[in-house]
Parts: sequence; C-alpha cells; structure tokens
Amino acid sequence: KQHSRTQHLAQYITMTSVPYPTFINQAPVDADSGRSALSAVGKCRIFPEKYGSDDFQAIIAKNKEQALVNVDVEDKEQKDVNKKLRKKYMKEGVAMAKKFLADTLLLDVSIVDVEIFVEAKDLLETDGCVAACLLDAGCHAIVTDGSDIAALDAAKVPRERLVAHFYCPFALVLSSSETSEESMVTIASAAALASVISVEVSGSDSVSVDAVTQILHFQMDKQKDLNFQIVVQLNPIDCACQDDSELASTIGTMLKTCKDGHGTLTLVDPSASQLGLSYAACMKIDRA
Repeated sequence: KQHSRTQHLAQYITMTSVPYPTFINQAPVDADSGRSALSAVGKCRIFPEKYGSDDFQAIIAKNKEQALVNVDVEDKEQKDVNKKLRKKYMKEGVAMAKKFLADTLLLDVSIVDVEIFVEAKDLLETDGCVAACLLDAGCHAIVTDGSDIAALDAAKVPRERLVAHFYCPFALVLSSSETSEESMVTIASAAALASVISVEVSGSDSVSVDAVTQILHFQMDKQKDLNFQIVVQLNPIDCACQDDSELASTIGTMLKTCKDGHGTLTLVDPSASQLGLSYAACMKIDRA
C-alpha cells in the first residue's frame, strides 16, 4: 500500500531547479560524519586545493610536464620521440586523475556529474592540458575564475564543459538594480567561452532572499541571448537561519522563482539535513 501511495504521489511531483553540494573544506564522502551520500543528488562541485591538495597538485605537475614537451620540432626523429613522451605523460595524468576521483574523493563519475575547480594559473601553465586530463578522467566540467578570460580560453574545452566562477564582490554588482556596462562586458566575454556563470555570495548584503533571487534572475533576456545559466554558490552559514528547516524554506523560496535551466544554487559543505531538506523544499505538487 505504501509503495502504491508513493507511486501515486510521484506522478504529481515536479522539480524546480534544485540545489547540489559544493565541497571546499569537507570530503564529498564521509560516512563518519553522516555525509556518505550527498553527491547522490547527481551533481557536486569540488575545490581540491584544500581537500586532497597533495594528490591534486601531483596531477597539475604531471600536466605541466606534458605541456613542456615540444612536438613542433623540425627533426622528424625527435618529433616522434617527443610525441610519444607527451602521450605517455597524458596517459599518466589521466590515470592519476581517475585515482584521485575514485580513491581520494570516493566519487563514482559514472553516476555523479563532478564539477572541479582549477586555478586560472594552472590552466595557463599547463596550456589547458589539465582541463582535458580531468574531463578524460570523468569530470563533467571545469570551474575556474570567470574574470580571467585568458584562462577560460586556455582550457580549450567545449563551453558546455566550462564554468566561469565569480567571487563575492561580483555578487553585489549583479544583485543591484543597475548593472554596469563593464560588468556586462565581463559576463558576455565569459559566457562566450563558458555555458555556466557561477557567482559566490557571502555576507548579509548579498545573501538575502531578494538579493539571491535578483542574481538568479539576472537579466533573463541576457541569459537567453548569450545562452548561459546562472549558479549561485552559497554557504549555509551566511544565511543566518535559525535551523535547517528555515534554511530549506529560504532555499525553496529562492529557487521556486526560477524557470528550469535558468538558475540554480549550490550549497557549500552542507550537512545531510541541510541538503536533503533544501532539495525537498524545491519540489512542488502539480495537482489540482
């Protein structure tokens, strides 16, 4: 009977845009902390510089080795040698990245879309090799500094696999009633190379429901014209909510105003309760 009731309700439940987790200071999988399945929502974002940093830096170093191998030499024999060496480094880098994702982060990239942050300087210094390496290892998208157009360009990946991330001060610009021409040029330049514009918010001025909603709805015509989506990166600590239920209600209010595909939100280092309740708050019953 319970199963039949669940099936009956499921036909009326539809999803608005839903939140997904971002891991900065915590491991994406940590059963001891009751966080063994947060990535089960189907997507997560990883900032590996703080968690698993040594392993990730080894991947960066291997890709720098690959980038330094010159295959544009006149001597044919040397060119063949260099091509084989570059391919060897490429395979080693991908193997290291696969091991990092599976063994260090404990993520199954066959069922979870993993967005991974790469410093702009690392994209530039590896001539984009590290971006290709991580995508070949199973990552869904590369996240990097949206204000560094040279780094976005250096990634050399399809724009559907690139996220242009902007830090907190930029959130205040997008949540204001008027957006400067300079900011619009920055967004347009990033959107030409990345299909997702990510905006970090923190502090009381940019974390109110109205401010976040303004960012999510940031010039909807521009989102359509330039063909990009907005993602707001939000730390639950900054919401000043009394408990997880209030947080979920706040997140639901923010995201239920979005049309599917035109805005969503990622929660930084959420607890299972915070993510689960927020996810549920974004469901709506489509029933007369």
